[in-house]
Amino acid sequence: MAVDPLYGSSADTLARHVQFDFGPIISQMNGTLFRKRSFPSFDTADADRCTSAVRFLADYALHFVHGRHVGGVLPRLPFFDDSSDLVLGAHLRFTCLQWIDSEWQVAVSRELARVSAGGVRIHPVWGADGKPYPKLAVLRKKLRAGGIESGVIRMDYEFFIGSRSTLVFNKGSS
Repeated sequence: MAVDPLYGSSADTLARHVQFDFGPIISQMNGTLFRKRSFPSFDTADADRCTSAVRFLADYALHFVHGRHVGGVLPRLPFFDDSSDLVLGAHLRFTCLQWIDSEWQVAVSRELARVSAGGVRIHPVWGADGKPYPKLAVLRKKLRAGGIESGVIRMDYEFFIGSRSTLVFNKGSS
C-alpha cells in the first residue's frame, strides 16, 4: 500500500506529474550527484526510473480501486495505530529540505511509528545536495524522548552521493 497526496487523481493526472518531475530530477542527478555504484551509467539509471514509472502508473490504474494507493498527507495518515507491518519512507523527507522544517520531520517520524506494528525505514537520510541531513541528531534525540529509539544503517544501493544511509526505528526498540 502506498500513500501520496495525489492518490485519488486520475492515472493521466499522475502521468503528467511524473513527466513534470522527471526533468528537474534528472538534470539535478546528471550533474555531480549521480553515483555509478548501483547503475553502470546515468543512462541506465534514467531508463530504470522510466521503467519504474511506467510500472507504477499501470499498477495505479489497475489497483487504486482496491485500496493499494491511498490519498493522504503527512503528518497525519489515514490509518489505525499499528496497522502496517513495516513503513517505508523515501526521498521526500530529507531531499526537500527547502520546504520541510525539523518539527515537521519529528511529527512525521512519530506518525510513521504510530501506524507501524513492526518498524520504520526512511531512505535516504541525505539530501539531494549530497550532504547528510544536518539535524539528524536532533531528530533522533526528540524521537528518543518520545520512546522511539532509532539507528542509521548503511545500504548497498546508492543512486546519488550519500544515499546509502537509512534511518530505522520502532516504538520502544533499539
